[in-house]
Amino acid sequence: MGRGSPTSTLSRASTRYHTPATSRVSLVEDPDEPLVGDFPVLIDSGPDFPSDSDIEDEACFCFVSKEDSAPIPSDTNGYGYDVGRGTGREDIRCVIGLNIVSLLPPELGVYILSLLIPHTSDDTTGGYGYGLNDLLPCSLVCHSWYDLLQDNEIWYKAYVSWWGVRRPTCRSTSTEWKRLFIRRAALEKRWRRDDPEFAGPTLSHLQSHTDSVYTAEFSLEWGLLVSGSRDRTIRIWDMHARSGRESCLALLRNSGGEEGSGHTGSVLCLKFEVIPDWSGATPDRQRFFMVSGSSDCTICVWDFTVEGFAAGRDRKRRRLRVTQSRLLRTLRGHSGGVLDLRLYESATGQKWIVSCSKDASIRVWSRTTYEEARVMRGHDGPVNAIGVHAQRVVSASGDGKMILWNIDSGERIRTFDGHDRGLACIEFKQDLILTGSNDCTIKVWCAKTGKCLGTLEGHRALVRALAFEVYPAGRGGDDRVKGRVVSASYDRCVRVWDLDTGRPEGTAPGSLVREFKQCHTSHIFDVRFDNSRIVTTSHDQKIAILDFSRGLEDVCLL
Repeated sequence: MGRGSPTSTLSRASTRYHTPATSRVSLVEDPDEPLVGDFPVLIDSGPDFPSDSDIEDEACFCFVSKEDSAPIPSDTNGYGYDVGRGTGREDIRCVIGLNIVSLLPPELGVYILSLLIPHTSDDTTGGYGYGLNDLLPCSLVCHSWYDLLQDNEIWYKAYVSWWGVRRPTCRSTSTEWKRLFIRRAALEKRWRRDDPEFAGPTLSHLQSHTDSVYTAEFSLEWGLLVSGSRDRTIRIWDMHARSGRESCLALLRNSGGEEGSGHTGSVLCLKFEVIPDWSGATPDRQRFFMVSGSSDCTICVWDFTVEGFAAGRDRKRRRLRVTQSRLLRTLRGHSGGVLDLRLYESATGQKWIVSCSKDASIRVWSRTTYEEARVMRGHDGPVNAIGVHAQRVVSASGDGKMILWNIDSGERIRTFDGHDRGLACIEFKQDLILTGSNDCTIKVWCAKTGKCLGTLEGHRALVRALAFEVYPAGRGGDDRVKGRVVSASYDRCVRVWDLDTGRPEGTAPGSLVREFKQCHTSHIFDVRFDNSRIVTTSHDQKIAILDFSRGLEDVCLL
C-alpha cells in the first residue's frame, strides 16, 4: 500500500481507533504524569477492522515475551496489547501502536529516519556495520518505512557521514547512493580483512624509469599518476591502462642538460592538482598544475592537459592522453636539494608553494608572482619533510626535531622533541601530526598542545614515508580523531593502521590492520593511497599498485 497524504491517513486512522472514555491520564490536566492509559484501543471486529496489509502499513509491532516483561495491569487489556495475535502463541504479546512516521509529510519522515545514521565508528560493531544494522531492519517494519528508506537523500547522508565525497559534483539525483553505500562498506571490509571471500588486493607494477623512483602522486578522479625518479625524469601514467605500453602517457625531462628546460638532477618530490578555474575544462578534459623539486636545488613549475577518450573495439574503454605539457618557471633560492613540497591556499585565497631543503630551510613562494615570500630557519640539519594545515607548516628534520610555524608570518609556534633519531617523513591533518623516524617508529602528536599521544611500532628499519586520511569529523566526535594510516619503510614492508586518538591513555593510538611484504625487492621511498589503492615507489625502479577494488570500481570514483 503506497503512502497517502497526511490528511487522508489521519482520516483513515480516526475510523479505526478510539480513545477510551475512562482514560486515567489527561494530557491537559497533568502533562508530567506518565501516559499509562492513553493508548488507542484496537477495534478488532466489524467493518472498520483493518486488513492485515493495512496493519502492516500503518502499525508498529513489537513482540514481547510474557516471561521477560513486567506484568500488564488488567485494566489496560486492549490498550495497545493483543495477546498472541497472529503468532499462534499464548506466551507472546503483540504490542500495536500507531505508526506516527507514516502520518508525517514524506520529507519529514525521511529526515527522522536519516537521524539513524551513526555518528561514531563505534557503531560498526555487530550486525551489518556502518549503520546498516539500524537502517536495514527499519525497512522491514512496514511498507511506508520501506518506501521512505529508499529515498536517495538518506543514503547520501549516510555515505557522507562515513566517508565523505571528494568532489562536490558527486551529489547527483541520478546517483544510486544506497547501492554505492553498500558497495563502499564491502570495500572497507576488504581493507580490514573482514571479507572471507576476498583473497587480497591485486598487485601490479609500472616500469619505465631507469633508476630509483623517489616520489609519486595520483588523482583519484582521473586515474592519473605522476612519478619522479633518480633518472631525472617525470613520468605521467594512466593507472587504468591494460598494458605497460599504454600506461606511460608523457615524459618530462631536460633533454639537452640546459638550465631552464627541466631538472638536471634527481627528481625528489612533486605535487600536482587540478586547475579549478580553467575555462577549457570539460568532463573529459582538464588542466593540472604541478611543482617538482630536485637535487639540483631548483623547483620547476609545470602545467599539463589531459583528455579522456573512448578506446577499444566497443569504444567503451576510457583511455587518457596528455595533449600539452609546459615548464612555466624555475624557482631558485635553496642551496641544497629540494626534499619536499606542498601546495597551500590561505583563508584569504592566496596560493603558495612551500618547500624544504637539505640546506635546513623552509621557503614560501607565491603562486601568482613566483617570488620568494619568506624563509624559515631553525633546524640544525636537513629538513626532510613538511606538512601544511590551517595556516601552519610543520617541518621534520634529520636533527630529530619538529618545528611548527605560522605560514603567513614565518614565526615559530612550537618545537617538538621525542624521537631518538632523525625524522624522515611527516603528515599534518586536523591538528594531528604523524612522524616517521630512523628509530623505526611512528609517533602521533597533538599540534595544539605539543603532546605525544603515542607510538606505533613494528617496522624494522627507517620509516621513510607516511600517508594519512582522517575520517569525516562525525565519526570521532569531540577532539577524537580517527583515520587510516599507511606507512612504508626501508624494511620493504607496507603497513596499514587504524588510528584512534580516543583510546585509553598509555595504549597505542592505533592498531595494525594489514602488512604487505611482496611489493618491492628494495627500499621503499614513497607511499600514497585512496579509498581503493595503495601506491608505492622504490629503489628497485618500480611503482607498485595494490588494488582492493576488484568488482567494486564504481565506488572508487567518489
